[in-house]
Amino acid sequence: MQGESKERPYQRIYEAAGDGLILIDPAAGLVIEANPAACAMHGYTRQEFIGLHPATYIHSDSYAQFSKWVQAGQSTSVFEATLIHTHRDGSPFTVEVRGTGCLYQDRLHSLTVIRDVSVRVQAEQLLRQRPATPAIEPKDEAYDRALKQFEQRR
Repeated sequence: MQGESKERPYQRIYEAAGDGLILIDPAAGLVIEANPAACAMHGYTRQEFIGLHPATYIHSDSYAQFSKWVQAGQSTSVFEATLIHTHRDGSPFTVEVRGTGCLYQDRLHSLTVIRDVSVRVQAEQLLRQRPATPAIEPKDEAYDRALKQFEQRR
């Protein structure tokens, strides 16, 4: 690793991160960097993902919320939200997003960290739909005998 540029270790972390990392140039409004997790999450190759407008992968129901943060000047605020993104095939999935301003090549850019939480959201919805089940008490003959024996020993 000696002789390796200072940026290379950071590049390895960026590439290995399980969460998606997307860097957007706010002047152009386009993705200029994305790690492998972000590309895979959305179903694109890196070459296909770079240059996309966020409206391509952020669902129309969620785009206005994201757009307001970008227009408000992301350098002074942190953006946190649960949004709907879309896979390349158009199917939606739920993500948690955390965005912040980031200096890249001496200019302010938007850095968003995204985590696919679709499975968790679906599980929570199923739990809310399930009818409440009453607590079941383990009462049977063996339980009654064990309880009597315990009480006799006291």
